Amino acid sequence: MKSIHYVLIAILTASLALWLGTEHALSTPLHFWPLRKSIIYGSGIIAIIAMSFGTLLAIRHLFSDSFLDGLDKRYKLHKWLGIAGFVAAVTHWLFIKAPKWLVDLDMLIKPIKNKNNNDETLSWFAHFFDLQRHFAKDIGEWAFYALVILIIIMLSKKITYKLARKSHKLMAIVYLVMVYHSIVLMKMADWFTPLGIFLSLALVVGSISALIALFGKIGHSKQAHGQISTLQHYTDNKVLAVTVKLATPWAGHTAGQFAFVTFDKKEGPHPFSITSNWDGSGDISFNIKQIGDYVNTLPSCLAVGDKVVVEGPYGNFNISSDKQQHIWIAGGIGIAPFLSKLDCLASQQHKPDITLYYTTNMPDDSFIQQLNERCQQAGVTVHIINTQQRRLTATEISAAINNINSTDVWFCGPAKFGNILKSHFVKQGLPQADFHQEIFDMR
Repeated sequence: MKSIHYVLIAILTASLALWLGTEHALSTPLHFWPLRKSIIYGSGIIAIIAMSFGTLLAIRHLFSDSFLDGLDKRYKLHKWLGIAGFVAAVTHWLFIKAPKWLVDLDMLIKPIKNKNNNDETLSWFAHFFDLQRHFAKDIGEWAFYALVILIIIMLSKKITYKLARKSHKLMAIVYLVMVYHSIVLMKMADWFTPLGIFLSLALVVGSISALIALFGKIGHSKQAHGQISTLQHYTDNKVLAVTVKLATPWAGHTAGQFAFVTFDKKEGPHPFSITSNWDGSGDISFNIKQIGDYVNTLPSCLAVGDKVVVEGPYGNFNISSDKQQHIWIAGGIGIAPFLSKLDCLASQQHKPDITLYYTTNMPDDSFIQQLNERCQQAGVTVHIINTQQRRLTATEISAAINNINSTDVWFCGPAKFGNILKSHFVKQGLPQADFHQEIFDMR
């Protein structure tokens, strides 16, 4: 998590520093109107740069996966950059609008503008942009209002995954409008400064990323096609186990990774953890928790033989290390990434001391029986906790740890529970880097 904090701070700090250096904002007279003009310019620059890098992170390219420690961390940074860009855009809009409102209320005196007509001194290139300034301002304002609506939709947990995905596609259009707004209103001389070079890079990569999103090409190179070969519905814990037989090449995956799976083109891809070990046979399995309107319908609408598109693999939840003892903690459907690792361990001779804690409030006898069998084959000690009867505590887990310095902990489950566990183990002496947690939240 620290790496994405550093990247976020680096992008925003670089944007701020380049603006201050180019605009000489610190030397601007401390009078309202000159200061207002400088803040409008700077907030607009920071907003479009943050949104540009946020758009780049949305297209699921491979470059940032290892650098940011997985797609889950990348999406978290994407979200924070979006929020930072939104805050800067709101600041930009307020400093444009609020003083005008105060002038209308006779609470502020508007300065007299110099009406020097220097059109004849402008180059044809600069004159071309100057003619578009009024339109660029108007369309930028309407793009801002669209941005506000889309941000509210995307940050809401109550809307459907499908609507959130469509909102992201509309956001690409809004972003491209803001790119036009920024290019036209950027000071011509500033394009030849470090700020201009940095902004140009951000706008180019952001625009290319937005076009990739608009034309539905996100993750296109990592797609494999196949059909459903088996289905098993665990009714008690509302989990659907799906196995897909791939007919086109798949790059392979490691335990703990996930993929975006498309059962219905209209619905689009959904992220699910991979629960099978890759052996090259073309079989890949997923455990799907019935959460949400669409996913709840899958047990009744999927059938063996249905066509499927699998995109991936993604994630860096690598369940392996050289430490002597491994502690696995799974909450509910968080058991999914550990299942593929169990299959890997079954064929290994040398393995560490592994203890798995699986908590569930809807235990399914058939699922638990299969889990016990897989753990036995893998040589893993398993503790199954029915949370309707009792809660798993950090103290209980700590009692099973022989030496905190030779232990790695992996957690996949509710974020709040994970944060409590991490805080406890770090206080006990566990290095933060030895607590591995998947942020499986794509919203």
